[in-house]
Amino acid sequence: MSRARAIFTLDSELIQELGELSAELDMTRSGLVEQSLLFYFDYLDVKLAEKRLADDGDEVVPGEKVFEELGL
Repeated sequence: MSRARAIFTLDSELIQELGELSAELDMTRSGLVEQSLLFYFDYLDVKLAEKRLADDGDEVVPGEKVFEELGL
């Protein structure tokens, strides 16, 4: 995975907590933010999937049909 620099502003209390947690976990602040975002994005994936399943306008394709189309 390539790396890119990002600059953003956070509440000072959040920065303080980030520093404390990263020190206790023996991680860099960047590493902790990266791991946190990965976990949060996984959570958002679930929320989006639930939202899409609840949408009556979206067609739900049975797993058997998907496997068949993929030749599995």
